[in-house]
Amino acid sequence: MHTRIQTLLLLVNLYACEAVVPAVAGQSAVAAADATVEPAPLDANAHGDAGPAVSCLGNPDADASSIPTDGAPAGTGPADGASPPLKDPAFDAPMDPNVDQLMQVPVSQIDLSKDFVLTADSVVPALQNFYVDGLQPGQVVPDFTAWTLEGKLVSLSDWRHKSNLLVVLGTPSCGAFRHQFAPQLAPLQAFADAITEKTGQKLQVLVVLAKEAHPALDLSPYVGMQWTGADNVADKVLVRQPTSFGARVLNGRAIVARLKLNPAQFLVDGMDAAGWQRFGALPNAAHLIDKDGVLVWKEPWAVQTGLSESDPTMQPELFNQVAKLLGEGQ
Repeated sequence: MHTRIQTLLLLVNLYACEAVVPAVAGQSAVAAADATVEPAPLDANAHGDAGPAVSCLGNPDADASSIPTDGAPAGTGPADGASPPLKDPAFDAPMDPNVDQLMQVPVSQIDLSKDFVLTADSVVPALQNFYVDGLQPGQVVPDFTAWTLEGKLVSLSDWRHKSNLLVVLGTPSCGAFRHQFAPQLAPLQAFADAITEKTGQKLQVLVVLAKEAHPALDLSPYVGMQWTGADNVADKVLVRQPTSFGARVLNGRAIVARLKLNPAQFLVDGMDAAGWQRFGALPNAAHLIDKDGVLVWKEPWAVQTGLSESDPTMQPELFNQVAKLLGEGQ
């Protein structure tokens, strides 16, 4: 029964990720947004052709070995037996205020009639990966190394014995991330900070920018098909699937700037997709980790337990779990 309920909930929320704006079957995306917006020219190395198809939704091992690295940093660090990656020059390149980094594809090139249609059957493999094959509460989370948006190399172990962690996967091209989870970040951190003042237990929220969930023209890593989403067309977030680390950094900086988010909460996953695989290979998957590095709670869809738009005073399960971890609440 629990699995069936989780399947239905995940199905509803995954659908919300690409259906914030309704689209009529067979209708060109031009009718869904202003088609006069044209993107600035991009560096040819910023994106590539559609990547390898993934055989099932959320399969963390389907294409990891074939992800192009383009000499980019990987998401493995010294704790994994690898040398730290070299700093990417993208960090030293300021963003051009005249270039909309999130509009890499003309609206006129998107045809939503080609989009993947989500079904309950396609959700089940993702839940299998998350609940059965993924990290389990009580396990120590393997260390993970990534870059901040400012170019600093950090690892989860940097917070060991200092702060509890909430790790959530996110991408600019996920409508649910932009509309539902991102607005929670400030209230959630403020909620945790208020408890910290009482108990002394800290919480650091980290959003790992991973593979684009709904890239424009390229294949979605969750279904191996086009899954652009009408909300991306309406929001003018039409990004390619980055095939270079620098492109992923620029996408991350652009979405943080557009949504006015705290950049200190964001990490950039390596091109080997280590974070994406380690934390469940789902969009918006949430993991609460205590100061000893032990996973205490996880949720396959963080926005599912987010603030209620109809009742912003409601304290949802994510907030309840944070309060419990920090020593307040049951």
